[in-house]
Amino acid sequence: MVFDEVDTGISGKTASVVGEKLQKIADSHQVICVTHLPQIAVMADHHLYIEKQTQASDTVSSVRSLNHDERIEEIGRLIGGDTITETTRVHALELLELAKKKKTVILKVGKTMSEKIRVLIVDDNQNFCTILSEHISEQDDLEVVGIANNGLKAVDLIKETMPDIVVLDIIMPHLDGLGVS
Repeated sequence: MVFDEVDTGISGKTASVVGEKLQKIADSHQVICVTHLPQIAVMADHHLYIEKQTQASDTVSSVRSLNHDERIEEIGRLIGGDTITETTRVHALELLELAKKKKTVILKVGKTMSEKIRVLIVDDNQNFCTILSEHISEQDDLEVVGIANNGLKAVDLIKETMPDIVVLDIIMPHLDGLGVS
């Protein structure tokens, strides 16, 4: 399931509840979520940072996994904007630790983490798709099942490779950060 900016129009406690609901959905489905709220982002198992830069007349996309320290910085950026202070970092770490405890409870209920996360890449920028596919292929727990350059091709690939997946939104016009659960 792909959730593109599911956080529009919500904040605070509601965002925390949405993050928990997404985590519960992730028990039985692959979830890809684009968010700008720390309460939702901290519930992800994996974080990919996607950046688009304009060079001359071209737009270049890059993607990279965030390690633990980078996750703290990115959650801190979501909390504090451009200015990340030590207090912001402490708060980001606290949110990540609280989310970890919530997810541990969910795991104890019976979720297994042995299956690979299947990823379908959808973007009209072939360079971006190639970079993302190479990055995902380097991960032990992720598997690229297809690349689609438009929504119709994506739906066909989903039907072929992931019949149990429900597609809510496959259009992502811009990405600042991507959390994968």
